[in-house]
Amino acid sequence: MEPLGRTRALLIPGLIVIVVTVVMSIVIAQAMNPNIGLGVVGAGLVCLVWIVMVAPGGLLARERRAVAALAQSERRYRTLVQTAQDLIWSVDASGEWTFVNDAARAIYGLEPETVIGTTLMERAEDGKGEGDAQMLIRAMRGEPCIGQVRRHRRADGSLVDLAFNAAALRDSDGNVIGATGTASDITERIRTERELERSEAQLRLVTDALPVLISYVDSERVIRFANRQHADWLRRPAGSIAGRPIDEVLDEETLDEAAEHIDAALAGEHVSFTRTFEHPTLGLRHLRVDLEPHIVTQPWADPGAAGFVALITDETERLKMETELRHVQMMEAVGQLASGVAHDFNNLLTAMFSQIAVARVRLGSNHGAAEVIEELELTAQQARGVAKFLLSLGRKGSADRTHVELLNLVTRAGQMLRRVLPSSINLDIQSDAGGKVWVYADSVQLQQALLNLALNARDAMPSGGTLTVIVSTEPAPDEHRNPSALLSVADTGHGMEPEVLAHIFEPFFTTKPKGQGTGLGLSIIRGIIEEHGGTITARSIIGRGSEFTVRLPTVKPPQELTPDSEHASNSGERPTVVLASNNRHIREILATALAGERFSVTQVSNAEDLVRRVREGLTRVHGVVVDLGPVPGASSIADLRRSGWLGPVLLVTDGHTPETDPCTRPLHKPFAVTTLLSAVREMMSTPQGRGGLP
Repeated sequence: MEPLGRTRALLIPGLIVIVVTVVMSIVIAQAMNPNIGLGVVGAGLVCLVWIVMVAPGGLLARERRAVAALAQSERRYRTLVQTAQDLIWSVDASGEWTFVNDAARAIYGLEPETVIGTTLMERAEDGKGEGDAQMLIRAMRGEPCIGQVRRHRRADGSLVDLAFNAAALRDSDGNVIGATGTASDITERIRTERELERSEAQLRLVTDALPVLISYVDSERVIRFANRQHADWLRRPAGSIAGRPIDEVLDEETLDEAAEHIDAALAGEHVSFTRTFEHPTLGLRHLRVDLEPHIVTQPWADPGAAGFVALITDETERLKMETELRHVQMMEAVGQLASGVAHDFNNLLTAMFSQIAVARVRLGSNHGAAEVIEELELTAQQARGVAKFLLSLGRKGSADRTHVELLNLVTRAGQMLRRVLPSSINLDIQSDAGGKVWVYADSVQLQQALLNLALNARDAMPSGGTLTVIVSTEPAPDEHRNPSALLSVADTGHGMEPEVLAHIFEPFFTTKPKGQGTGLGLSIIRGIIEEHGGTITARSIIGRGSEFTVRLPTVKPPQELTPDSEHASNSGERPTVVLASNNRHIREILATALAGERFSVTQVSNAEDLVRRVREGLTRVHGVVVDLGPVPGASSIADLRRSGWLGPVLLVTDGHTPETDPCTRPLHKPFAVTTLLSAVREMMSTPQGRGGLP
């Protein structure tokens, strides 16, 4: 109760006392002595004054207690204000501080008395504080100013982020005389928020870079997160996905297929399944979907799954690569199988070439069977190409390169092409070179490349047309390089679209129906040409055909090789060659051919006999021909070198050339007798071959 109210409460009983006293005084004065009545009135007045002013419940006592309580409340308020961690402040109408609590020390590093008298705007980061002034103006207008973030500068120059709450400060008459409020130091909170934003940005960057569709769905089936890949897949902005239920984002068919899996994931189960999806722009895709539940384990939360993370992987390319890998493995198996029978197969081809050479010599060029023999040799050459092709699939084939006259090679291959091309296709072989064009190449591989190009052209002209093969040269870009040999193969077929033309040299790329092409032909051709140091390009026009152009480096014409006179002694003794072969038929054919070239031949059938014969005739042996297989052959050569014989060796191999010494030359099967004789003469005529190992 207020002091005035308390005083009024005491006056009522006091007035009653006065009235009673006056009445009694009048009664006593009439009945008795008037002086006694006046005494009674005086006593009543004294009692009244005592009751109102002096008594413990009187006015003075109550006022003293009120003043003491007010002083105690002010002390409590001041203690509360001064010990608060937030800055409590007041400014006048000009923005000058009139009061700050002790929090100014922690926030600004200044004593409160040094702050008072300065302006709020002086503490701004830029020293002008236009934003601070606007805040004070709004507060003095009575507008709400809650959580106004301002950046101020401390006494040491460092910056502090403050959240201001401001309101108008009024006098007792209600007039605005300034502003007052609080300010909280939120520097650490803002730093934490920025770190969190940076961490989220980094996480977003990582998830967006992953080739996986990632999203998070909460227990209410609302998508809370989706990475860029997911948004791109749905062809929608990422911002239009987060915050929306999954039934508004996914189509009805997808929801029906995934409903059971979503329920299981929200029940806490890990779910993994595959799905085939027809994408509007990417076509048929094979997807793997993993739903990883988000299990809540905090004691304050309800147990169970709070949602799940969806990881969707497009496995279309992986499945395609696996199919291609199985195809490659199958081709490698074919190559390994081919390499296992290559030795015997090449022996048979070598025998065929040898017999063809003998028949050509015995019958002569005018014999009626000469044309048949020529066709037989061409057929054997193609068989040789098939063997080398199978060995190349097993990566065990190697090029048997010699000097090749390009037009002659194309002309000979043309005889075979006319037999494989239908009569509706006209083969036109031309030369614009103005002379012979020599390249250093494997003639069989080049014929195989030409055959594959011709067969592709045949498929491009089902109704017939013209296949033109042109041999020409291209000038060198500078004087330090040789001209390039050009081999052009052009057809008048249906042509290729640009998107097809861009991929024709890729392995396993084919436009043919399944089962009618492996997609390896052009990639193998490109590999052959690049191994020869050349290039192959293609151009095509829809409805007008395609043209493939092969560029190969040219070389100088070969020079004739003659046996060195040192191999023949003054007494007329023929050079001695030891021939080692585990195939009796091949050994006898090779021995006959060498003997016909004035060589003395010693035949052996195994490595032990080879080493023994050479050791016995160490000084009389001029050369060794080894046909025992790659591994036994290389091992026997090593034994020869250890025995002290350092002469030349011709190693016959089926395609794989083992590591040997500089005086050992390889000869790849199958080969003609003339090729063997040329290799032996070259081996024995070189200075290195005559002198042995360096």
